[in-house]
Amino acid sequence: MRTADDKHRSMLTVQRRMPAEVADFVSRAFYGGALKTEHDGGAADPVFARPFAMVDTADQPEGQRRERRGRRSESGRHTVT
Repeated sequence: MRTADDKHRSMLTVQRRMPAEVADFVSRAFYGGALKTEHDGGAADPVFARPFAMVDTADQPEGQRRERRGRRSESGRHTVT
């Protein structure tokens, strides 16, 4: 993979989309703790009362699930995201 040299590269320093609990993990895992968060805490929707929500859409018609094919795994199967 080709990468840009330092002159043409800029690191994200502040994020405003993820809840702090999720962003703190991302900051530690991928940014060496340098990514800061400015997030108001999210919407009032109870589905999103926690930083991580899993919503079962198996009972929804296929066209409403908003699934898309992912990459092939090592086993050769596609992942669905």
